[in-house]
Amino acid sequence: MTSKKNNPRILLTSGEPAGIGPDLIIKLSQIRHDYDVTVIGDPELLSQRAKLLSIPIKIVIASENDLPKQNTSNKILKVLPVKLKTNSKPGLLDIKNVDYVIDMLNISCKYCLDNKFDALITTPIQKSIINDAGIRFSGHTEYLAKICNVDLPVMLLACQEFRVALVTTHLPLIDVPKTISSERVTKTVDLVIKEMANKFGIKRPRI
Repeated sequence: MTSKKNNPRILLTSGEPAGIGPDLIIKLSQIRHDYDVTVIGDPELLSQRAKLLSIPIKIVIASENDLPKQNTSNKILKVLPVKLKTNSKPGLLDIKNVDYVIDMLNISCKYCLDNKFDALITTPIQKSIINDAGIRFSGHTEYLAKICNVDLPVMLLACQEFRVALVTTHLPLIDVPKTISSERVTKTVDLVIKEMANKFGIKRPRI
């Protein structure tokens, strides 16, 4: 781990530049919190979006070898810069920026695998435009699993009361029946039991 367990370093992708991701990040900057969050994306894009939303922010530029210490003050964004391939307008997808989105994911994974950060949070991307660019992409889950050399990624949805693990991930509904097998269900359950203990401290989960 790169930091104390109760204060993990979190890397947050800014997602599809024409989408809601940059807006969410700008609004996050207005909330005072105790988490050490670094955003990865184009600082100029975030600055322009903040002006469009009439939200005042201060952007602090970071680098892989020079990460500013945690700052819990609001209206401040700590940003690892990745430059857009072309200017972006809200709501207007541009295939030229697909490489920008993929670069963010690749760089983010590298930082986390190199223990620069403890966790990665992703904001929404547009899968169709990535596929239009000739990159086979079904979702964050599968893409990140491939980079991390994981054979069986398990998507987990969680709240205070319970957690839901999915046997399949992003598939057309017609493909779900032929994908689910006794072996896959067993492997998923075994993995969930293991990770409930490792990640949540639940040694005997009721499934």
